[in-house]
Amino acid sequence: MTKIILETDSMGNYIVAEVKKGGRDQLIQTDWDFPMIAQIFGHVSRYKGNDPSKQIASAVKYLDDHIGKVILSDFFDNFE
Repeated sequence: MTKIILETDSMGNYIVAEVKKGGRDQLIQTDWDFPMIAQIFGHVSRYKGNDPSKQIASAVKYLDDHIGKVILSDFFDNFE
């Protein structure tokens, strides 16, 4: 498990980064990925099933409200 932080860049894209010097980061720019990233950071969507636009909108709101949030996660374990 690694500490990760949710950040944004100057273009408003989401970035998941390790909280350590020289840590890895991952740009999240596809809206289909937003619900998964929001879930990793603690979001529980009310919109299940057939309405992806509502799931994405809900995830964006959550992510925007949680920029700077730090959590312990195995997010980067899948990249090794």
